[in-house]
Amino acid sequence: MNLGKFTLRTALILLCLAFCTSNVYALELTVAVYPTQKTRVLAMAEVYEREHPGVKVNVVDAQLDKLLAMLASTQDIDVIAHADNTFPQLQYLGLLADLTKYLDIDSSVKTSDFFPELPRMFTDKNRLYAIPWVWSTVSAMYNKDLFGEAGLVYPTQNWTWVDLLQSTRKITKDTDGNGYNDRWGFGDEFPSAHNLPIWILGAGGQLWNEDRTKTLIDSPESIYGLKFNLDLYDTYNCGPGTNEPDMRVQQTGPYLKYAQLFDLGRLGVLYATRFYITQNVSSALAPLPIGPAGIRPATISAQWMAMSANTKHPDEAWDLLKFLTSTEGFEITLASDKVEPLYKLALMPHIKYTIEHLRKTGDEMEQAWVLSMANATPTLGFHPVGIKLNNMLVNAIKSVRSNNLNLANTIMETARQMNVMVDETRQQKDWTK
Repeated sequence: MNLGKFTLRTALILLCLAFCTSNVYALELTVAVYPTQKTRVLAMAEVYEREHPGVKVNVVDAQLDKLLAMLASTQDIDVIAHADNTFPQLQYLGLLADLTKYLDIDSSVKTSDFFPELPRMFTDKNRLYAIPWVWSTVSAMYNKDLFGEAGLVYPTQNWTWVDLLQSTRKITKDTDGNGYNDRWGFGDEFPSAHNLPIWILGAGGQLWNEDRTKTLIDSPESIYGLKFNLDLYDTYNCGPGTNEPDMRVQQTGPYLKYAQLFDLGRLGVLYATRFYITQNVSSALAPLPIGPAGIRPATISAQWMAMSANTKHPDEAWDLLKFLTSTEGFEITLASDKVEPLYKLALMPHIKYTIEHLRKTGDEMEQAWVLSMANATPTLGFHPVGIKLNNMLVNAIKSVRSNNLNLANTIMETARQMNVMVDETRQQKDWTK
C-alpha cells in the first residue's frame, strides 16, 4: 500500500463521505497513553481529527499493568504512548510493531532526524520499535546566591565529586542557631531510580554486562559509588536525611522534598530533571560532576510512541504515529491551554528543531540540558525484566538507611535476586538470540 500522506488522507475523506452524515465514524483509532501524557495527546488528537474528517482518535489511560491487560485482550489498541522504562518489556513480549519497514518506504521520518542517543534506546537488533517523543536527563541545578554567600566559585565543566562534597559542606548550615541544620548543600530526591545509576557509573561501575544477562551493581566500583551518595547525607550531612528526625524541616510541618527546599532557597545543589524549574531563586544548570572513573554519566528519560503489533489498521496507525511525534504535534502541545505548564518543559528529540529553537531563544539553561545528553544512559529498569528492577535497587538503599544495614551485603543480595529474575525471564524467551 502506498503510505504517502496524500493518498491516505484522500482515502479517509472518501470514507467520510459515506459515514459523516451519521454518528458512525469511518475509522476509529485508539491511543493508549501513560496518564501523565494524556493532555498532550488529547491536544494533538483534536487537531488530527480536524485534519482527517471521519477519523475518531480515542485516547485512553493505561499504566503498565492495565496496558498489558488491554494488549492481551480483544480490545483494539493502535498506538501506544508511554514512559521510557516500559519499552524493553513490551518489546521483549512482542507487543510493539517493527517500524523499520515503514521507515524504509516513508522518507518523511528518519532516525537521523533525532539526537542519536534517543532512537538507539528503542532499537533492538537494528530494528526500530518506537519513536522518541520527549526527553530529559538529570543535571545539577545550583543556587547562585548560596554559592556566593559561601565564597564558592560556581560549578565548572571540570568539577568533580570532591568539589561537590567540599562545596556542599560549606553551604550546609544551621542558620537560626537551634542546633539543627536548616540549609543544606545537596539533594537528589534520594533514593531515585534515575539518580542512583549516576553514582554507580561515575565510580566506574556498570548496571549490566554487555548482553544484559547479569547485573553488575554489586561490583566494588558500583558499591563505592552508592556509598559516596549515602555518605553525602549520613556521614557528611550535606543533605537533609530522610530517617533522622532532627534533619526534617523543624516546626514547619511535614517533610519537604528536596525540590521544594531548593525552591525555598534552602538547598545549594539539586540533581533534577528538565521537569523541575524554579522561579523563586537565582539558579543555573551545571553538568554533573566528574566521578572517580573520569566520566560524568547521566541518566536519560525518553517518553516514546509506538504502534501496537496487533493493530488492525497499521497504515492508518503509522500516519497517526507520525503526526503525534512530529514537530507540528509538539508545537500543538506548547500552544494548548489544556496541557499543564509542567509538561510544556519537555525537550524535543528532533535535532534541527531543537537547534533552531535554541538559536531563537538563546536560553542558556536549555542549551545546558541538551549538552547534558552526552554520556547519558537509561536506568537499571530499562531491561526486558521490567521496571521492577528499579524498585528493587531503590528499596535496597532505603532498607540500608532505615534499618542500618550493611550496604555491600545488601547490594550483593539484591544483585543475586535480580540475576535470578533475569535467568527465569530468559528461560521463557532469550533476548540475546
